[in-house]
Amino acid sequence: MNCLNIQRTCAILLLFVAGLQAKASGEPVVIRGAASMLHLCQELVELYEASFPGATVGLNVAESLQSLPSGGNSIWQTVHPLNARQKQQLTEHFGSEAREIPIAIEGVVVITNPSNPIDDLSVDQLRAIYSGKVSNWKEIGGRDAAIRLYSTEAMVGGSLFFTELVLHGEEIDTAMRGFANAKETEKAVAQDANGIGLIPLPAEHDVKYPRIRRMTGGPGIEASSENIRTVRYPLSAYVYWDFAKERPEAVTRLLSFTISAPGQLAVQAAGYYPLNPGDRTRASVILGDRPETARRENAHR
Repeated sequence: MNCLNIQRTCAILLLFVAGLQAKASGEPVVIRGAASMLHLCQELVELYEASFPGATVGLNVAESLQSLPSGGNSIWQTVHPLNARQKQQLTEHFGSEAREIPIAIEGVVVITNPSNPIDDLSVDQLRAIYSGKVSNWKEIGGRDAAIRLYSTEAMVGGSLFFTELVLHGEEIDTAMRGFANAKETEKAVAQDANGIGLIPLPAEHDVKYPRIRRMTGGPGIEASSENIRTVRYPLSAYVYWDFAKERPEAVTRLLSFTISAPGQLAVQAAGYYPLNPGDRTRASVILGDRPETARRENAHR
């Protein structure tokens, strides 16, 4: 075989191998949606791509479904379950029925100074406080003093999760002071009789944890880890991925990985609470996995 034929043969083999690789990888999975979930999904995607060499996931934030590529290779992330209108929009976008599973639990804890006489706050009151509509404690039954706002900007999702869950997209009052970590936020509130702060997890005991009410007149719920994990605490919520019923295997593989034990370790590494075993079993059923497989995996947790 002369050199020219060898070169041609090598070129054909290279093209054949490249074709096999392209066929194996298929279309890349694309994730778009809530900005507060970016860090969580970065952790998941990093571990997923390391576990499945050649897998490709394109991840970015977006406020509008229009930024989500059409077709079954896309995933939409959100801190709210789909309503009927959104489900219809996604169904049209995906080209088949839109389905939804929770992938993690996120929470934000409210703290005040121990001397603050207010023991309970409603979600509506928090919305008014952090949007700047209520600026004095006396407006919600406290003492006559200006409210000073604090938050932990470096907590998972920063104030974005609180903005999406409580403020419904409204901007947080620019008077709020942000700190790099929860301990600094806690210290500031502990030293400010008129302060109120947001931290990612229950911390020390030198601050007060007002009970939170979902609605005015409703029961106040304590900010315990158990109440956050069971989503009883009003400032805790599932975060979701929405996807097409008819989808490529690459999407199913990523979804299954995310609710698996390794995927939920990535969830914890990102600062979120992992799904409860029952949540993972129900998600497996939605994905079409065999329920007994999910039960066996949960039994070994």
